Amino acid sequence: MRDIGNTIVPNPQNFAWSLKNPGAIATIGSTTGLVTGNSNTGTDTIMVVARGIPDTVPLVVRQVLATIAVTPADPRAVELRSVIRKASPPSRGIRAARR
Repeated sequence: MRDIGNTIVPNPQNFAWSLKNPGAIATIGSTTGLVTGNSNTGTDTIMVVARGIPDTVPLVVRQVLATIAVTPADPRAVELRSVIRKASPPSRGIRAARR
């Protein structure tokens, strides 16, 4: 935890952390404030009471793509270029090099 001057606060006390919808997209350590996302993507609200003063902050959890499985097993049987082009939103300032 850091204070307003971005200095680490050693052994912070009198803090209580919670989520508005506990377990929906994440869990939070009630005394540590450590947030762990689960398998869902979404938003929630972190609620904290510090020395009797309540506050909230938005929480956003996003999944990161780890792998893609192509079916059928032979990727030459699938025309991925047109599928990706149709499914992806237009890029802004990013260009793919042609091979």
